[in-house]
Amino acid sequence: MAEHTIFYERRRDDFVGQLKKISKNINRVSNIRLVLALVTIALIYTGFTEPYAFYLAILAGGAFVWLVLHHAKLFIKKTHLENLVKLNAGELQALQGDYSFFDSGSEFIDPHHPYTHDLDVFGEGSLFQALNRCNTREGKKQLAERLSGHLATRKAIVNHQEAVKELSGMPDFCQHVQASGMEMNEQVNDHAELLEWVKHPSFLYGKRFYKIMLFLVPWLTVLAVVGSFLFPVLKPMATVLVLLQWTVLGLHLKKINAFHEYISRKKTLLEKYGTLLGHIQAETFSSGLMKKFASQAQEAGEHVKTLASLVSWLNARLNFMMNLVVNGLFLYDLQCVYRLEKWRETHGEKLVNWLAAIRDTEVLISLATWHANHPAFSFPIIQDEFQIYAEEIGHPLLQPDECVANTVAIGNPHRVLIITGANMAGKSTFLRTLGVNLVLTLNGAPVCAKSFSMPDS
Repeated sequence: MAEHTIFYERRRDDFVGQLKKISKNINRVSNIRLVLALVTIALIYTGFTEPYAFYLAILAGGAFVWLVLHHAKLFIKKTHLENLVKLNAGELQALQGDYSFFDSGSEFIDPHHPYTHDLDVFGEGSLFQALNRCNTREGKKQLAERLSGHLATRKAIVNHQEAVKELSGMPDFCQHVQASGMEMNEQVNDHAELLEWVKHPSFLYGKRFYKIMLFLVPWLTVLAVVGSFLFPVLKPMATVLVLLQWTVLGLHLKKINAFHEYISRKKTLLEKYGTLLGHIQAETFSSGLMKKFASQAQEAGEHVKTLASLVSWLNARLNFMMNLVVNGLFLYDLQCVYRLEKWRETHGEKLVNWLAAIRDTEVLISLATWHANHPAFSFPIIQDEFQIYAEEIGHPLLQPDECVANTVAIGNPHRVLIITGANMAGKSTFLRTLGVNLVLTLNGAPVCAKSFSMPDS
């Protein structure tokens, strides 16, 4: 335990050091940006008497814009580092048995479930809270469903054990995924609404008329508008084409607004999904499950980022002046909707699996962190014989100095155990010890025992 305390303290202190450096850098960039803004204004003013100053103003203005973008990226890194500091501080608390930093899963409490209520699987100080390193709603939901059920076969359990062992040796990857997940601000129905949007029918894409119109009309309009400056005779034609575009948009406005309202709020969510997929995509794995998720992330990464960008472009219609110009020249709203529908028709069905890769990776990271924090725990052996054997088994949520270990065999030759003892002797704790470790076993996690074996069902 002391070794792990030192490990997390070093990581926390390292990230604190990086955070201080980037905070200083942010302040420095802010000051330079202010100076450049003032210089740009001064050069523009001077340009009215000294024309060369306008060129310098353009350079200074360009540098200012670059610094604004750079400043935004620094803030993103700062937020990520702040989350890493919090995360390692939370792990230090967890080593002492305080899991309050992590979500308790209280929303999943079900008094009528066959075992989760009796075993304190959900709620404050629960098994879920001790395991949980998920930050997406779907990740938490998946972990809860797994703890409320189990993996179906020995092969599935063994595959999960392999992935957990691999990820437990990859703390950087695990924590960067968690820190990025902490930046998400999901609403309750965001995920479901996104998957529902994928099923919506298209009203533009796939129709030849719209494909031709969206190509031909903007070209004719731009040529007519530009040409009207050289040949005034084209002005009536340019005016008619611009009015035609606004008319077409007016006829489709109700559908465009409904489409935009549904998808517009998902921009930030999609960007965060893209970041999480990027983390998975960037790593090389050896376990079968993580290879599968990395392959899905490889396919998904750029496509999800493209979807986020398309939503961002559609959101630009909210700028009235821009909307007025680009919709009069390019049928902008319809162009954006067409491209979003094209993305949906091309990649929509795959989105479910892509997001599932994030969800399932979060669950494995939860179990891997559990393994990393409890190196003395053993991985159970899944056998054919209908017997449960546990050597020196203890309750995994008790601190080592409070935990009393026991050895137990059920199934051969004894199929029934009668637990007796005085009040407060630990009978219910012993039963919960067996139950909680069985839940861990059937989900591919290590258990609090010197050795443990059982059948897969």
